[in-house]
Amino acid sequence: RFKSNRLSLHFVLPMEDAKRSSRAILPYLWVKRCREYPDMISLSCRLADLYGAGLGAKVDKLGPNQVLSVAVTGLDDRFTFQEEGQLSQCAQLLCQLVQQPYWEEGLFSQEDLETEKQTLSDLIEAKINDKRRYSILRATELLFGPQGGGLDPLGTLEQVEALTPESVTEAYRQVLKEGQIHLFFVGCGDPSVALEVFQKAFTHWDRDPKPVSPLYRYRAGESRRVGERMDVTQSKLVLCLSSGLQEEEDPFAAQMASVILGGTPSSKLFLNVREKLSLCYYCSTGMGAGNRAMFIESGVETANLERAEEAICQQLAALQQGELTEEELLSAKLALVNSQRSVTDSLAAVEGSYLGQAFNGCVLSQEEAVQQILSYTREQVVEAAGRLRLAAVYTLKGGAQHG
Repeated sequence: RFKSNRLSLHFVLPMEDAKRSSRAILPYLWVKRCREYPDMISLSCRLADLYGAGLGAKVDKLGPNQVLSVAVTGLDDRFTFQEEGQLSQCAQLLCQLVQQPYWEEGLFSQEDLETEKQTLSDLIEAKINDKRRYSILRATELLFGPQGGGLDPLGTLEQVEALTPESVTEAYRQVLKEGQIHLFFVGCGDPSVALEVFQKAFTHWDRDPKPVSPLYRYRAGESRRVGERMDVTQSKLVLCLSSGLQEEEDPFAAQMASVILGGTPSSKLFLNVREKLSLCYYCSTGMGAGNRAMFIESGVETANLERAEEAICQQLAALQQGELTEEELLSAKLALVNSQRSVTDSLAAVEGSYLGQAFNGCVLSQEEAVQQILSYTREQVVEAAGRLRLAAVYTLKGGAQHG
């Protein structure tokens, strides 16, 4: 259905607190320039020659693992004037960017480093300034503590400020040697063409890949609470719940329970906590990527925090006790089915879906996932909801400055 192809390299390593920023800056340096194209003009001209191919860089995490990604998207050979081998050339460009970065005297350029340090700092500050995102980050830290799954893969502003050409170059060498490589092709072309290019490139790499950390499933213990204050007009409430999933179990039943609770305009939390009781501005649920914890997040007036938490817990208890109609179940199924099918709307979304599944150990096509979702019974969803246990509560209260 696409006329383009997307090629991407993902380097996956266990999260190491002190090395987060020195690794995280690498994808942004890779797409800036390289030895073959030593400035932005020459690289831009090369992309223009490839029918306007695009480069992308991203840093993310899967459970307690840091994921460094770089991708190129280009027109398929069939739609060029003379079938000019675009796929092969795009693959070669991606290898050049990663294998032959632009260095000065054997190190990353200080000029490039300063520019991308600002990029990384802006990304970190954007998370802090968006208090909804910030609250989820803080709740995740609370739930998983200092383990990799609780850390921001971008690192901290202090770590970014301390980066030097020497530390980033050292991190680069470690990533290329020890990172697990996941190579993805999504599109309408012949993937074997790109695979041949990458196989030749990998042959010359000094590789000693380290095992990645297994995706962590939080096991509920004693519930923890943390409250902070900031000068914000709207307080935030985040409830973290253990899904109780075992490693070999599929997540869709728990995900459906999440949708029934707070994933649609017809969900229990939306209809009761937000609309009927008017206790919050928004109230939604989501499953944490790579950890299968459930997060219930809400924007609340400070005076309503306790009442909102109580009302949310009441709706969870109602679902656990079997208060689930066939209409609610069908609505949740349709919402999840629509979400699954929308994955195929973009090359990047398809790639992201399969990358996450690869780490979960169970890879399903979109249609296979749809059929599994549609097969769930009311009893299975109630059983999945019954496993949910409150593990942590985070509140960001409006008022005095954080301290």
